[in-house]
Amino acid sequence: MVRVGVGDAFMLALVVSAMVTVMATIITIIATDMVEPDIPQIIQMGLTAGVISFVLVASLALMRLRNLSINEKNPAEIKRVELERTRAILAMIEDRGPTDAAGEPIWQVSEKVFRERGVLNIDLHGLDPPSAAALTERLLERRSDLRRLRLITGRGESHNEDSADPGIRPIVLQILQIGATRVDWQVIIRSSSVVLRPMGIAPTPRIWVGRFVIYSIPITGVMGLAFQDLAGNGVGNQGLYFGIGAGLLMTALVASYRDRRP
Repeated sequence: MVRVGVGDAFMLALVVSAMVTVMATIITIIATDMVEPDIPQIIQMGLTAGVISFVLVASLALMRLRNLSINEKNPAEIKRVELERTRAILAMIEDRGPTDAAGEPIWQVSEKVFRERGVLNIDLHGLDPPSAAALTERLLERRSDLRRLRLITGRGESHNEDSADPGIRPIVLQILQIGATRVDWQVIIRSSSVVLRPMGIAPTPRIWVGRFVIYSIPITGVMGLAFQDLAGNGVGNQGLYFGIGAGLLMTALVASYRDRRP
């Protein structure tokens, strides 16, 4: 995993501020209808917008890095603990699933719960529909201790020797359709698996207002001037008002994004 440091935060702020400087300069020239523009003043306004954006982006990026450093001081250890916790939660399913000729459980958490490409996988091959239903209910019950999961259900079409019981996928999907939203899980259905993705934490009113104030000025300003210019002479004010309204709506949507961090 690539680690992001303070230097990357300042580099991001520098790139964004350079873009804002160029955009602000161009928009200011367009807003003056290019009639005897005061170039030094326009450049000064563009640089001012760039400096403000640099401070805002750098501050937000450093705050993000600080939160990450507090919450994930050792990512590898966190992933190991998450895997062991998930196995412990599902250990009871071993006794409810089918057994082999020797009486040993076919489905074992040590083999069926694993991490692949950073995602925690739970392979349901080896379970029967009742035990798969019990596993799904167990996941919903312990949702507060779990994050993103991928349930390998099989396609549910055939019952070959190596395929999962075709009754597993329908019953798992049925249970998730009823209970997943209630526990703040988004269900992403794929051909042979189901991904349970945390919907994230909605912003508090204070955070939402803070985001709205920060984002509204650049977004509404750019969209207002852009639509005013597109509207042309005669209806420029209507274009300006429409752009401001659209900018405020977009800002409200951006400020409402959910925090999906663990």
